Amino acid sequence: MTSTNFMRPVLVLAATMAAACKPGGAGLFSKSPGDVVKAAYLAANEGRYSETEKYLSSAALKLVQSDLGALAGGMKGIWDKETRNGTIESIETVAEEIRGEGASVHIRIHFKDGSSKEDDEPLVKEGGQWKLTTGGAEKPKAGAASNKPPAKDDRAAVKRTMQDMRALATAIEAYAVDHNQYPPAACPPGALTGVSSPLTAASFSNLRPTYMQEVPWVDGWKRPFRYSLAMPDRNAYRIESLGRDGKAAPLVCGTTTSFDADIVYSNGTFIQWPEF
Repeated sequence: MTSTNFMRPVLVLAATMAAACKPGGAGLFSKSPGDVVKAAYLAANEGRYSETEKYLSSAALKLVQSDLGALAGGMKGIWDKETRNGTIESIETVAEEIRGEGASVHIRIHFKDGSSKEDDEPLVKEGGQWKLTTGGAEKPKAGAASNKPPAKDDRAAVKRTMQDMRALATAIEAYAVDHNQYPPAACPPGALTGVSSPLTAASFSNLRPTYMQEVPWVDGWKRPFRYSLAMPDRNAYRIESLGRDGKAAPLVCGTTTSFDADIVYSNGTFIQWPEF
């Protein structure tokens, strides 16, 4: 991700949502969370930016309209990054989960250049309508005795992990706009970050509170994220979760079929993540 592209996580948090299926999608306030996600992406993909505001929760809209959102170019700039300048070809709803007044939609977006990406989009009910919102995904259930909990808990862990990685990347990219380089995780700011260094609760003090209030430093399995910088220029970064088993493994890039595989986010996009 370039320094002008740092708001992708804000999009995902603020407008976190779904894609421009094909024309003729759902109406303004669709009945299902998946329909709302698709309608929001469809509007943005077709350049109807003001319409997308109707699909955002009050918290998400506030975030988009904040100083951080302005740095990303406002509603138009944020959506153009997410839709890759209106080049979405189609979108699939892979999974939809509703929990009371909260929901999560897992989507797969296909672009006109033949590439695709996946995202988990959180929603909340406001005024009886589903709206895209900020915040993390469902947390794993407590009390799992096994080192390898059931698949449902692993899916929740993946969702939370990817959401927190995107949120952290938002702050990292915002820092880069101000400092023309990505931040080291260690303190003081002048200290260098080693290769795939595990984060601690004290990491990224240079991001707080200007770029984010609380820095997520553990993944959905309660293990530290790992962070690395391209040295000496600090012009590229990587955030990594070692997955369910907590063991580093060679990257295959793209989607994987194992919860044990590493989850990797680099320069604005996930380069490896589990598909379920």
